[in-house]
Amino acid sequence: MTSSKHNRKLVDLNDLVDRKDSSKNIVLVVDDSETIRKAVVRLLMNNEVIKSQYRVQECVDGIETLYILMKDQAAGNKVKLVISDENMEYLSGSQSVAIMRELEFHQKIKKVHFASLTAFSDEQTKESIKKSGADVILQKPFSKSEIGKVLAILDNQHK
Repeated sequence: MTSSKHNRKLVDLNDLVDRKDSSKNIVLVVDDSETIRKAVVRLLMNNEVIKSQYRVQECVDGIETLYILMKDQAAGNKVKLVISDENMEYLSGSQSVAIMRELEFHQKIKKVHFASLTAFSDEQTKESIKKSGADVILQKPFSKSEIGKVLAILDNQHK
């Protein structure tokens, strides 16, 4: 699908769900910087729990994230966690999660956990992210120490 406003191709959910891994749930990594996305994916895939139980997929911005989440409803709710950069063009992480929470409230999508990835550590930014509905704030640069927070979110889904 092509977004007319920005003239770019949006990812189709079918592109995310590889036939051989179709039984695995998805962790979606969202960042407009390809370098950051790849680094986060690499760190996540180096964790055996995540690697064995989840597919880690990439998304370039909040618009694409919302598109995928809406398509995911019809595909069996495979996306269980979104890890999104806070500072992105088009839609910030906070804007994306606020829209997600609104869609959940109106039962357009099921609950999806959201982790906001930010380089900012000031209290105003953290408060804004929390108010938007994010489950957890992850600090950039994303490191192995942050994976514990991701695992806690994913683990809580099964309880």
